[in-house]
Amino acid sequence: EVESVLSVTWRHLVAEPGFAVEVCGALADLTAHFRRRVASEAAFERSRRIDRAVGRAAELLVAASGDDHRLVVAEALGLVGTACGLAGVGVWRPVAGRLQRVHTWSVDPARGVSGGADERALVEGAAASGGVVHSEGGTSGPASPGPGTGSWAMAVPRVRGDRVVAVVTGRGPVPEVGPEVVADALDALARLVENAEARISAERFAAAAFDSSPVGVVLVGRGRRIAACNPAFAELVGREPAELIGTPLFDHVDELDRVQRGPGRLEGEVTIRSADGRRLVARITARRTEPADGSERYWLVHVIDVTEQRRSYELLAHQATHDDLTGLANRRLLRRRIRELLAQTGCAGLLLVDLDRFKWVNDSLGHAVGDRLLVTVADRLRLAVRPQDLVARLGGDEFAVLVAGSGDVGDLLPLAHRLAEVVARPAEWDGVEVHSSASVGLAVLRAADEGGATPAAAADTLLRRADLALYRAKAAGGGEVAAFDEDLSREVDRRIELESGLRGALRRGEIEVHYQPEVDLVDGRMLGAEALVRWRHPRRGLLAAGVFVPIAEEAGLIVELGDRVVYEACRTAARWPAPPGAGPLGVRVNLAPAQVQRPETVEVVRAALADTGLEPGRLCLEITESAMLVDLERTVEVLAALRELGVELAVDDFGTGFSSLAYLRDFPVQTLKIDRRFVAGLDDLDCDDRTFVRSIVSLARALELEVVAEGVETETQAATLVEIGCRRAQGWLFGRAMPDTELVEVIRRGVVGSGRDGSVRSPVEAGPEEVG
Repeated sequence: EVESVLSVTWRHLVAEPGFAVEVCGALADLTAHFRRRVASEAAFERSRRIDRAVGRAAELLVAASGDDHRLVVAEALGLVGTACGLAGVGVWRPVAGRLQRVHTWSVDPARGVSGGADERALVEGAAASGGVVHSEGGTSGPASPGPGTGSWAMAVPRVRGDRVVAVVTGRGPVPEVGPEVVADALDALARLVENAEARISAERFAAAAFDSSPVGVVLVGRGRRIAACNPAFAELVGREPAELIGTPLFDHVDELDRVQRGPGRLEGEVTIRSADGRRLVARITARRTEPADGSERYWLVHVIDVTEQRRSYELLAHQATHDDLTGLANRRLLRRRIRELLAQTGCAGLLLVDLDRFKWVNDSLGHAVGDRLLVTVADRLRLAVRPQDLVARLGGDEFAVLVAGSGDVGDLLPLAHRLAEVVARPAEWDGVEVHSSASVGLAVLRAADEGGATPAAAADTLLRRADLALYRAKAAGGGEVAAFDEDLSREVDRRIELESGLRGALRRGEIEVHYQPEVDLVDGRMLGAEALVRWRHPRRGLLAAGVFVPIAEEAGLIVELGDRVVYEACRTAARWPAPPGAGPLGVRVNLAPAQVQRPETVEVVRAALADTGLEPGRLCLEITESAMLVDLERTVEVLAALRELGVELAVDDFGTGFSSLAYLRDFPVQTLKIDRRFVAGLDDLDCDDRTFVRSIVSLARALELEVVAEGVETETQAATLVEIGCRRAQGWLFGRAMPDTELVEVIRRGVVGSGRDGSVRSPVEAGPEEVG
């Protein structure tokens, strides 16, 4: 302690020559000056001590963990409080809308941090003003006191934006370093505590997220060893997290080297080997950490179990390329395999297998039996081909077999016949035996023959050729095998040309209706005529129905064409003169299967009768057996409605389809027409057709139905029919199909054939019968 400081100054005065020397002295008191200097140095040292304490507190708080952070905060408060000469320090924060003390330190723990003044009032004052508030000797106000020894307290608010997030308080004697230094130290301390707690909270959140994440997380260090992992990853592997620490990642993950790599990252699918033997598919994303302090680098790996997603994807992919019912490849996969095969080998063979009369199986025996038949056929086709060949179902009752390494039709013919044979074997379920047959069309394609065609275009070509061959096989009557050739290609081109022309023919009025007489074989009277459609082609002349009607059916034109024939036949027949001594003649019109299935056909016929004035009883509508069986319920409804109009109904080509007494009972028909194929056999005395025709006539008589024979071309046939008991007939023996004007002349003659002894004469031109 400095009591007093004196300064003595001496000055020698030198006299001029002849004078004496004089010594003068002075004494100065420097005590106050030195006291101020010592105080300044002491304050500086205290400030440095405070700075060092804040720095040490920062080191402690940075290293604090979640488990001991409250003790560390108290230690940091004590460091700064001691350096500032305080007796206690506290940290206050808003809790549930009210400031509460959350951390404290005191020189005397038993006394606590509270000073002599009301600390809460001091804290709330600082919070309200947003500035530093102090209290000295029971008086509070802005911090401005000088050094002293009395009771003193300070509150320093931490403000973020427009709200107070914390208040730090200190108490003790009036600080010797000045309240501004203490306020700065307490503010720095509050900021350090806030940052530490924010970091600890973030670390706690990260740890909780790490442990509770449903995604596997792995920290991989040197040697690709696991430094840390969460329970989700351990569960995938089937081990405890502690067991995995230090183990190489490759002990648990396969195919890691196959993932996509980039700068500091990995991404892709791997296989996880579980301890229970399972192999799981997982997607990983890995990023390399780059610590700012240069410490060891790690890979942070996220692992997501995608096993179920992969299975679902594979299931969807399988469903997109395979048939649900049979499990065979579908059309999409077949096209892709054709392209691949052509690209690999340059050639491919394709067989299309179509079940004959499958719709009848579905309609008569039920869809369940139909599905079982499809599955059985699929299994038989699989067993009939090589493992490298592909069997596909294209939809409905159509199958395909893609044969690898086949460039010649001759190589495929034995296989085609084998496929037809295995399909034709009977199948039996629940005591019901089902017989089926198949038509097979086959084609081959060599990529070299297609020039620069793309694989997709070449695949389409092969499918089209096989489809054309199948069409030829089915046209032959079913159960046949047909191969594609250039003649078939030209035939298809001709059909395409006819289809295009047919659309225009309906608009241009090129469609005509001709009429073939129907006669009484006993007395030769003309009984009526059948309407047969013809196309007067501008280049090819008059075309019979058999040339273009199948094309109209395939092109969706048959309903328009058939409705037009119905109307034209009614209009023409309404103007026919009555034969001498007889009543008006009737007209027969064929209905296509598509017309029979349309309820609108009833209105078409009703309108035709009303517009033309033709009596309903003079119109007979002919329906084939196959058309009647397409949809039994709808067919019965349509035919019943037509019968209510008063028109007659006839079964055309009887005996060539699924002849059944049941439909003769259920359908309101009045006439059976014997197909020309049976009539043709009547020329042969030993032919079974005589017996068959006799049976049809007997059946009709028993059911009180009329019988008309078609395609009569010889006098022997006519005489045999009379002998059997069939009086009504039509055919080239009596007249070809002719225009309306010619038929009127025949009607005026009255008699086409004559003679009750069965002799028949033909007053009109005769020739080979046309398909009507």
